Amino acid sequence: RVFVYRRGNARRILNWRQLTKEFKYDTVILEDLAFSEQLSLISNTESLIAAHGAALSHIFFLPKKAEVVELFPCDFTKTIYRNLALVMGLVRYKWWQAGDSRLCPDRPHNRVIDWTDMHSKNLFRNQRFIVDLNELRNILHTRQGEKYLLYMPFEQFNNQLISFRCACGMASVLNRTLVLPDLGYPMGMSGPNRRVYDPSTYKWSPWSRYFNTTTLLNRAPCRILLRSGFTPLTIDRIYFRRLGARYNTREQPESYYYRVLGIYYYHHRSLPYDMPVYLNTTMVEKYLAKYDRSLPILAIGNVFWMYTFDAPLTYPLTGYVDLWDKRVYRQISDALQFTGAEIANGDYQGVVHWRRGDYKEKCAEELFPESCYPKVKHVLQLITDIDPNRVLTWTIISNVKAHALHFQLRKHGYRTRPTVAYPHMDPIERAIQDQQMAINAHTFIGNFYSSFTRTISDKRR
Repeated sequence: RVFVYRRGNARRILNWRQLTKEFKYDTVILEDLAFSEQLSLISNTESLIAAHGAALSHIFFLPKKAEVVELFPCDFTKTIYRNLALVMGLVRYKWWQAGDSRLCPDRPHNRVIDWTDMHSKNLFRNQRFIVDLNELRNILHTRQGEKYLLYMPFEQFNNQLISFRCACGMASVLNRTLVLPDLGYPMGMSGPNRRVYDPSTYKWSPWSRYFNTTTLLNRAPCRILLRSGFTPLTIDRIYFRRLGARYNTREQPESYYYRVLGIYYYHHRSLPYDMPVYLNTTMVEKYLAKYDRSLPILAIGNVFWMYTFDAPLTYPLTGYVDLWDKRVYRQISDALQFTGAEIANGDYQGVVHWRRGDYKEKCAEELFPESCYPKVKHVLQLITDIDPNRVLTWTIISNVKAHALHFQLRKHGYRTRPTVAYPHMDPIERAIQDQQMAINAHTFIGNFYSSFTRTISDKRR
C-alpha cells in the first residue's frame, strides 16, 4: 500500500502524514529510487495513492487487481490516467477532488483555466491541498459485490437537490448504494426563456464544494458512494421516465452518462420508459426491484419527483406538498448541511423569495399561475398583512434584479436592504447565500411552487 510523496510545494498533500497513518500506507519518494527499484515496488503494490502527475504512469506496471486513487486539487481534473487505467484493464481506478475552498489554500479565485496556456494550467494543477479523509475513506472502503444506483441530476441547483432526495429514497427501498453525482449550473445560458435541460453545457463540481459531505455520508438513510470512487466500464441499464416530451427527452440521460460521466452503456438494453410518472414505495419495488438480482449497476434518467415518499403527489400542483412527516425525507433533508457560503453581516429580519425570469412560462402551466408567478401587488399585500406596522427590514432574493418590488416597498414606507453578492461566488454559492439569509430570517415569504423555497422551508423546520 503505497502513497507517492512529491518533493517541493507543487501538488503537495498538506495532511499526508494523517493520510498515511490512518490508512496504513507506506510513503515513497519515487525519484529517490532507481528505476528497477521503482518497478519492483510498483509490481507488488495492491493499492496506490498519488496526486495527479507522472508518477501515475506506473499504472503500466501495477498488478491487474490493484487499486489506484488519483488526487486532484480544486477546479482541476484530467482523465489521462483514468483512460490509461481503463486501457490496462484496471477497473479499480478511483479519483478524488477537493471541492471546498478550505481544502485549497492556493485556489485561484475569479479565474478560469485556459487549457491552451501552460502557466494557467500549472496555476491550477500545482495547488497545495488537503485531502478530506472521511471522503477518501468512503472511496476506499467500498464492498465487493455491491449493487449501485445512479441518477441524472436535473435542471437547476434546487431541482438537483430534489432529484437527490428522490434517488436516495429509492436507493434505500432497493437496498442499493447511491452513487452521488456532482452538482452543476449552466454556463452562459442566462435569459428569460425556458430551455431544454442539456447536461453537457453545465459546469459540474463535487458536493464538498457546497455541502458538508461528512454529515451527508453519516446521516443520509441510503448508503452513498462519491462518484469519484466509482468508475465502471459500462452501465447495465438506464431507466428513463417520460415526463413531458418537450423538456424531458431520452437524449438527456444519454448525454449525461456518456458525455459528462464518460460511461458506456448497452443501447439495446437501455432507456425503457414504461414506468408511471410518480412512484411510491410499492411501485419502486414493482418496477425496479425486479432488476436487483441480475444488474449490478442500475441507472435512472430524470428522477425529479419520481419517488413521492408515499405522499399524494399529483400534477398540476394545487398547494404546497408538505413531506416533513415522512421519516426518510426528513432524514435526507437533515443530512444536507451547507458549507462555505459567505453571509452578509446583519440581522435579516424579513426575506421574500420572488421567483421571476423563465418561471413565467413554467407558471402558465399551473392551475394558479398568479400564485406561481406573483406580481408586485401580491407580494406587497402579503408583506402588509404580515408586517402592518412596518417594523421589519425586508430583503428580496430573486433570480432577477428586483428593482420594481424594492421601489414599491419603499414607496409604502417599508425599509429594504439589498443582498450582497460576492464576485468570486458561482451561481450555486450565491443561491446558497440567499437561502441561508432566508433560513436565518425572522420572517420568510416563499413560493409553494418553487424547489428553492422548499429547501429554505425544510431548513427553517
